[in-house]
Amino acid sequence: MTATCSSSTWARNASEAEEPLVGYPVLTTTVDGHPIYAYIPIRRRPYRSACAPILLLSLASVVSFFVWPRTLEITVTDITLRNIHFNVKKGDSLIPQVFLDLSLDVRLRARNPNFFGVTYENVTVSILFEGDEIAQVESYGAKLDALSTSYADATLELHSYCIASNVLKLLADVANKALPLQTITMCRGNINLYILKLPLEGKVTCNLVVNPQDQLIISQDCL
Repeated sequence: MTATCSSSTWARNASEAEEPLVGYPVLTTTVDGHPIYAYIPIRRRPYRSACAPILLLSLASVVSFFVWPRTLEITVTDITLRNIHFNVKKGDSLIPQVFLDLSLDVRLRARNPNFFGVTYENVTVSILFEGDEIAQVESYGAKLDALSTSYADATLELHSYCIASNVLKLLADVANKALPLQTITMCRGNINLYILKLPLEGKVTCNLVVNPQDQLIISQDCL
């Protein structure tokens, strides 16, 4: 009887034979004092299976770089003090009542670092003294194209605002002509990613020192 091999078995053996082999020599015996070695082959493992996860990871990294939302970059380009005035009234209490008139202009710059357009709904500017908010103003939002920059103006207006806390500290700072104030600017919006809306926000804080007598900003530091 003559043994036959199927075409699939022959193809498998042929493909296996084409794969490169590596191995190491092993001493088997000696003949007339001469060593006889046998070559033990080790089949190399294919590396093609390791390429797919690397390619998928690289593709995911590239997509994330372009799609992942980045925070809006908000900076204060200018702060102008137009007016600040304190009106002190003595009442029945040992601590007098202090009323504040204030007008402060803030110019903001918003940069969109994303590769998609951004719509920010509003810009809120708050002013604080010793951690207590004494005023807040909102300006209208706008649209920012991808990788673009926009400017917005906001004006804080206070008329006869009664300061209820830290009154003695405030009067001492006014007398020393160095009143510390803080402004916090918040910008909220979203990325227009086709049918998705990914929320975004940006924030910048400025520490001011104001001379109420000379109507001047002595120093400012924005973070």
